[in-house]
Amino acid sequence: MRNKNVHRYIEEQNSEAKENLRKMTEKKLGFALSKETIADSEKKTLKVQKWVAIFATAACVICLLIALPFILKNFRELDDKTRYCKEEDYTWIWSDCNIKKYNQKHGENLLYIDLYEYTAEVLTQLYVSKSDVNDIIFFYEQLFLEDTYDEINLYITDNRTTVDILVGIEESCKNTDYVNDVLVQWMCEIDSGAIVFEYKGYKYFVTLEYSIEEEELKRIVADML
Repeated sequence: MRNKNVHRYIEEQNSEAKENLRKMTEKKLGFALSKETIADSEKKTLKVQKWVAIFATAACVICLLIALPFILKNFRELDDKTRYCKEEDYTWIWSDCNIKKYNQKHGENLLYIDLYEYTAEVLTQLYVSKSDVNDIIFFYEQLFLEDTYDEINLYITDNRTTVDILVGIEESCKNTDYVNDVLVQWMCEIDSGAIVFEYKGYKYFVTLEYSIEEEELKRIVADML
């Protein structure tokens, strides 16, 4: 009952406001307005509002159609910035120098494990796209320590590239920490260890085929940075 009274009150207020407006309009015009005139005016107002709504909707659709190609282009460009490389996509070639000398030769600034003077052997390979040998997918350097012949492996990719054979290394590194403000993922097992991190646009994977403590593993990264 209370709701009905409220609605009736609102309707009475609306009717009273309309009647006052009609009287003011008649006073200004100098003649009385018929109910038909008022109804026609209201119909015209509704018709104008309807056409305004139609034109506004059409304008939105046109703007969307114009903008859509640019939106799709940006999505494609974003997608092109990342890639997943499978083993059948690349091959390897020997590098004529280690990564340290590669930096000097090509003006690069790749991080490397500076244990060259303590190694019995260093093998460096470039893994390149089969369709373009100038497209280096990742670097691989293998160091054999002089006294123990323990093996250290370093893989380097840019941070836009995911390589199938490196995914397992990253997934095995369940622990996280910071070394010199750089986030690292790492793992230590009985006879091996691994650590993964990103730095200035490149991703580094270090694996060790011998028993290693956590602090020693992190020290390798600290020396690289």
